[in-house]
Amino acid sequence: MIEWPGAYHFGVRWRERVLNHFMQFSSSDVVMDAGCGHGYITQKIASRTSRIVGVDIASHTIVKLNEIKNRKGLKNISFVVCDLNELSNRFQRASFDKVFCLDTLEHVRNFENIMSEFHYLLKPGWELFFAVPIGGGHGRFKLPPQEAKAVLDRINFILLVDKVIVQPLITSSLGKLHNALKQPTGRITCEVDDFDRTHSFQVMHNVPWYLLLWKIAFQCLNILIFLEKIPYREVGLGDSGEFVVLAKKSVGAP
Repeated sequence: MIEWPGAYHFGVRWRERVLNHFMQFSSSDVVMDAGCGHGYITQKIASRTSRIVGVDIASHTIVKLNEIKNRKGLKNISFVVCDLNELSNRFQRASFDKVFCLDTLEHVRNFENIMSEFHYLLKPGWELFFAVPIGGGHGRFKLPPQEAKAVLDRINFILLVDKVIVQPLITSSLGKLHNALKQPTGRITCEVDDFDRTHSFQVMHNVPWYLLLWKIAFQCLNILIFLEKIPYREVGLGDSGEFVVLAKKSVGAP
């Protein structure tokens, strides 16, 4: 068995870089990670906030994440089971400085209702950031960017950034290499461990030398990602990619 470096979190780490590019965090911020999944980004952001709450509908994952954060003694992280359509039933109005939502909205049906819930949670003048895959194919956001922007306008969000982005050259090239080399390794097992989903690639014989070599090479090549000062390439609003939005709640809004 060989643990494949960065298997699950190759894409998640890119989204973390994108989030940090568009949204700044401070030690006084109370933050929500809406649709936190396995909690990797929640945990990475926590040290730069006063408090962060990870919300997800998957109760078994939230139970595991709370066990991990308690074991690690992470006092300023909370993980809560909640449907994003029902946030106002669980949290007080204007109780968060920042809300971010990464690769989650493509799975929801009522985008406008969830934006209203985010608006309810945010303090006036503070920020929402979301990123969602758009374009053809399964698991893509169905609402065109222009319609999504109109929804935000109706709810009294002020748009600061809206664009469609894709991975920059080094990141996308490493991702393709990674996917190509992992194919011969056989079945994958997944489990949540320390805010990560560890992917172990099971082989029926001794691990081939080239996979061991690739594991070392991949870790070295990953360093090249930091040469990319801007973690994305911008494409047209009609193209496939990641639709990213940074908006703030109007100061006069309730």
